[in-house]
Amino acid sequence: MNQLIDGMDNQAPGLNFSVGNIVGLTELDVDNIELLSGASSALYGSGGMNGTVLITSKNPFKYQGLSFNVKQGIMHTDGKQRNLAPFYNWSMRWGKNINDKIAFKLTGELLNAKDWQADDYGNVARTNVLSKVIPGNRKTDPNYDGINVYGDETSANIRDIALLLWSGSGMPANFPGTSVPASYFTNPSNFASQLVSRTGYEEKHLVDYNTINFKFTGGVFYKITPAIEASWNTYWGTGTTVYTGADRYSLRNFKIVTTQTGSEA
Repeated sequence: MNQLIDGMDNQAPGLNFSVGNIVGLTELDVDNIELLSGASSALYGSGGMNGTVLITSKNPFKYQGLSFNVKQGIMHTDGKQRNLAPFYNWSMRWGKNINDKIAFKLTGELLNAKDWQADDYGNVARTNVLSKVIPGNRKTDPNYDGINVYGDETSANIRDIALLLWSGSGMPANFPGTSVPASYFTNPSNFASQLVSRTGYEEKHLVDYNTINFKFTGGVFYKITPAIEASWNTYWGTGTTVYTGADRYSLRNFKIVTTQTGSEA
């Protein structure tokens, strides 16, 4: 789904999809949000196949003054995944017109919290694009593929690997005397196949659940005529989080800077 802020695409470089509001407007600077359901790729490109979200910020000529918003709370009250943890979300906005021609705005936001942990390590049987949960874990199933375990998706038949070792060794097919012919041990039908996966890494060992996001926006607006307005905006964001979509993405110490220039009539 597309996510456009004042007409600018909010995709993250290298990911090719929008990462929520990690780099974008603060709650205090949102004027309106429009959701275009269904395909909108004819107007907004291929990313609009599932719809488009249009977010419009507040114009400093119209919305002036200094605003603060402080939200605090507690998380993980059940203590299932971690101890009780605080939640902080502080934001500010300052908009002012210097005269009838020039105006500016500054916004900032800090968010800090302890993210939820994906702790379902059930065993998955994969069949092409389909999968289902089956009994077993790493200790009981040599082909274990955990739901929130990474690196164990690839498996191999250990019988086939053993046969490859024999064929590469040049061992003769028959031994003298009463020995069992070596060909017996190289016949696949004499041994059961056994799929084995490599040991993966649980998600908690790969990501940082200490979510923090700080973003800052600055913009200058100039009225060329009473009906035509030019603007320059810079969006800067940094932090660490786990982005959850169709998959989970560990974003650690990221920094994203975008600049927008435009005119509006």
